[in-house]
Amino acid sequence: MNSNRDAFNPALIGNARALGQQSLAMYSGDLGFALNLTGRRTWHGFIPNLNFGLGIVSAAGTTKDDPYDFGTQFAFNTGIGLRYNPANSYEIRLDAGPTFYQNHFPPAYYTGTAPLLANTVSRSGYQHSMNFTAGLSIPIFR
Repeated sequence: MNSNRDAFNPALIGNARALGQQSLAMYSGDLGFALNLTGRRTWHGFIPNLNFGLGIVSAAGTTKDDPYDFGTQFAFNTGIGLRYNPANSYEIRLDAGPTFYQNHFPPAYYTGTAPLLANTVSRSGYQHSMNFTAGLSIPIFR
């Protein structure tokens, strides 16, 4: 996943704080399972399902003079999917759903003569990214 964020130097005041946009490459990995809504049956070869998973999201990279560092965060995801299985020969899968992960702001954003963020702003919160996947499976041991 690619992400852009505005970088700030909390030690400066006013417009001088803005350090521009920072581009981060974010990586995610998860383990999950899918619950087939029709059980072992299909409807004309179609199988709707619900997906659930747990994993991590990580982003490396910092901007000089900005104390923010995303690091590695716990993540969870949900979603819906549709599989097409004609005559048990192969399977096409389409899934969509969000991945949720927690974002933490550094303490330096809340301190100093002119804090970047007010103390009423939460120091952490959940963000999400939408994921769309497609796949093809070919059974080899049937």
